[in-house]
Amino acid sequence: MRDNNFNTSSVSEIVKDCLINEDYFQSTDGIESNFLVPNIVPNIENLQDITDVNETSKLYLTLNRSSPYTLSNSSSSSSTPTHKKYGKYKPMEWTIETILELLHTSNDGRFVLADSTANNDSLSDDGQNTLTKLLINFLFQDHSRGSDLFFRKIATLICEVFPNEQESVYFIPAGEGNTHAKGKLVERWKNVSRRLRSIGAIESDKKKSSTTTVDFASQIFSENVETAKIWLSQNGLSANFEDIKSNWIITYQIRKSEIQGLDNKSITDRHLSDIFKSWPILCSSRGHELISEDFKLEYPQIHETLSDWSAVFIKKWILFSDTIVSLRRSSVKDSHARELLKHLDAAQLRGSIKTVNVLKLLLIPYLVPTKTQIKKTQKKSWKPSLSESAAAFAVHVTNLTELEAELGRRRLKYLQYGTTIQPFIVLVGQDVFSVESTYVRVDDNCWNFDCPLKALDACFKTYNALHCTYPHFRSIAKLIWHMKIYHNLGNNSFYLCKQQYCARDFRGLKKFRQHLNREHFQVTVNQNYELNFSNTTTKSIVESSVELPDIFNKSSATFFELNSTPFTNNIESYELIEESVIINDLINNHTKQILDNENNLFPYDEILKRNVLQFITKLMSKPYLTNSLVQDVVESVMELFSSGIIEQLKCKVVPILQCDSSTKLEVEKMFDSLQDPFFELQTHYQRIKYLISNNLFFKPETVVVGHTKEKRYINGEDKLLTVPIHGHILSMKKNLKAFFELTNVLKVATEFMHDSSLYNNTLTSFLDGSTWKDMKLKFSEKIVLPLFLYYDDAEMG
Repeated sequence: MRDNNFNTSSVSEIVKDCLINEDYFQSTDGIESNFLVPNIVPNIENLQDITDVNETSKLYLTLNRSSPYTLSNSSSSSSTPTHKKYGKYKPMEWTIETILELLHTSNDGRFVLADSTANNDSLSDDGQNTLTKLLINFLFQDHSRGSDLFFRKIATLICEVFPNEQESVYFIPAGEGNTHAKGKLVERWKNVSRRLRSIGAIESDKKKSSTTTVDFASQIFSENVETAKIWLSQNGLSANFEDIKSNWIITYQIRKSEIQGLDNKSITDRHLSDIFKSWPILCSSRGHELISEDFKLEYPQIHETLSDWSAVFIKKWILFSDTIVSLRRSSVKDSHARELLKHLDAAQLRGSIKTVNVLKLLLIPYLVPTKTQIKKTQKKSWKPSLSESAAAFAVHVTNLTELEAELGRRRLKYLQYGTTIQPFIVLVGQDVFSVESTYVRVDDNCWNFDCPLKALDACFKTYNALHCTYPHFRSIAKLIWHMKIYHNLGNNSFYLCKQQYCARDFRGLKKFRQHLNREHFQVTVNQNYELNFSNTTTKSIVESSVELPDIFNKSSATFFELNSTPFTNNIESYELIEESVIINDLINNHTKQILDNENNLFPYDEILKRNVLQFITKLMSKPYLTNSLVQDVVESVMELFSSGIIEQLKCKVVPILQCDSSTKLEVEKMFDSLQDPFFELQTHYQRIKYLISNNLFFKPETVVVGHTKEKRYINGEDKLLTVPIHGHILSMKKNLKAFFELTNVLKVATEFMHDSSLYNNTLTSFLDGSTWKDMKLKFSEKIVLPLFLYYDDAEMG
C-alpha cells in the first residue's frame, strides 16, 4: 500500500539506504540510470511508474542526466552558453542523485563503493582520492565553476552518501589561519586546471581578456568620435546637458581605451588625474551622471536590473540592509560599530529614513568585514582592519573644513600601508542624526547628493567605471623624510617596505635605509608625466603608490619609480687608501674646472655629486677608517640632510622668489637634489662603480699565478685537491697616466726636477745623486720621472 504522506525530502534518505543495502539496488549501464526504490508514491518530478510482473509494488526513480563518460547531444556543441551570473560556466545543480549516478555508472565509482563496503562504510585514502577524482572530472565536464560554494556543496553531498566521512577532508573554507580554501576537492581542482591550462585545453580568464585588449587597442576611432571629444573639452562646461550626454556616449570607446591603458600607455602608467584632465567635463557638478552613462554601457545587465530607482533599487537596498543587520549584528564586537547599532535602533523607532540609511552605510564595513587582501608579493599581503575598511567606504565629518583635514590624515595614513585612496562617500552634518549633505570624493572633486543612497550608487559606478593608477614617491630621501616628519618615526621605529613587490619589515631606520639602498636604490625618471600631486588620486596597484602630502603641492613633480636592482660587491676586500688620495685630487681638479668656468654648462646635480664624492674619498683616504665606518658616516650625513631641514627651507624660500617660473623650478630642483646628495653614491658598491665608470679608480685584475694542494672536507671525507693561487694586479700605468693628466701636475713635477738640478753642490734629494744623473743621460730627449717602489712580505693565517 502506498504512503500518501511521503514528501520530496525523503528521497535522499531512501536512496541512501538503497546504496548501503545492495539487496535493494539495481542499475543499468545505459545513459539513463534506474534506481529501485520500494514503496514510494510517484508524486514528485522524475518519478515514473514502471510496473513489473513479479514486483508490482516497486517503483523506479529515473535520472535523465547524461553519463559522465558519454557525450550527450547537448554537450556535443562546441560552444558553451554564457550565463548572466556564472559566465561561461553554469549554476551547479548537483543533488545526491548526481553522486549516486556517478558512483554506479563508472568504474571509479564502483571502486569507491567496494572500498566503502570493505572498510565498514568508511573510505580509505585511496577511496577518498578516487572519489575526488571522479567528482572533479565530472565537474569540469558539467561546465560548473570550481568555486568554494560548489566545493562546499559537493563535500556536503559526499557526507550524505557516506555518513562516516568528514566534510573537512574534502573542503575546508578559508578563515582564521587559512588564507585560502583547502581540502581534497580544492587541491584536485587546482591540479587538473593547471594541467589543462598548460596544454591549452582550457583558457584562463586573464588570457581571454588580454586577447580582447589587443583587439580593442587596434581599433582606430572615427573622425566624429574625435570631434565629439574636442567639443566636450571646449564647450562641455557651458553647453546643454543633453548635448553633452549625447557626445559623451559617442566618445565611450575612446574613453574606455584611455581608462584601460590601451592608448599606448600601460594601465600602471595611467593616472586618474589624466582622465579628469582629458575629460574636464567630469569636474562639473553633474559629472557623476556621465560616469553613470559609462557604467550603463559597460555593465548593461546590472544597470537594467537597478534602473527603476524607487521600485527596485530602494526595495533591494532595504531588503539587503535589513537582512545584513539582522544576521550580523550579533557578531559585531567593535565598540564604535555597537554604538552605531544603538543609534540605528533609535532612528528606526523614530522612523527617520535618511538617518537609518546613513547609519547603515557607516555600518556595512563592520557588518560585512572585508576579506580583501592587497597582495604585495607572492608570499605576503596586507588585510585592512575594520576601521580602515570603514574609512575607505564612508566617513562622517561635521563640515567641509574637517573633510580637508580628514583627507590630509588619510593621505598620510595610507602611505605607511602602501595603498591608495579610492572614491568614497562623505557624510556632512553635526552628527549622524543631522546629515545635511552627502558627497562622493574622487580626484579631489566632490559630487554633491541630497540622498545618501544616490551617493552610494554613484560611488559604486565610479569605482567600477574608472580604473587608474597613481604616482610614486619621488626618492628614498623623501620617503625617509616623510616618515620622520609626518609619522614621527625614529631610528628605532618599525618600518615595512612597500616598494614594488617587496614586503619586508625592519626594526630601525638604519636597516630599513640599508635595504632601500641595496634593493631599491636605482631611481628612473619617466619624463612623459609631470603631475601636480594636489590633483592626483590614487588606487592600489602591485607597487607602492601613494598620495603625497600637501607640502609637495607647491611644486610640480615628475613621476619616479624605484626599481629593484640587487647587486653584489666583488671588490670590497680592497682598501682604497692611497688610491683615494689620487681620486681626491682628480675630483678637486674637475670641481675647480666646473666652478671656474664662466659659461658653466654642468647641471647642479653633477656639481653636487662631485663635491659629495670628494667628501667621501677624503674619508676613504684615512688609514684608520674602515669601509664600514665610512658607510656609517655617509648614512649619518644622509639622515641629517633628509631630516626635513632642506624641505622646510625650500618652503620658505621658493614662495618669495621674484623670478620667472623656469628659474623658480630650477631652484626647486636644486633643493630636491640637496635633500638626497648621496644619490647613486649611497653604498660602497655604488661609489666604486661610479669611480670606475669615470676612470677615477681602476679595478684590480685577478690572475692565477700557480696551483697548490689543499685539504678540503667534501661529503664527509677529507680530500686533497689542487686549487689555484690568485694574485691581484693594480695597473700602475693607468693610475700614473690619470694622475699626470691632472692640470699642472706634470708641470709642477718637471719644474721641481729642473730646480733641483740647479743646486749641484748640495745633495738635497735623490735627484742630486750620481745614480739619477747617469740614468737621465740615457734618456736625454725624453721626460723621465723617478719612481720608488716599496714592498713588504707578509704571510696571512
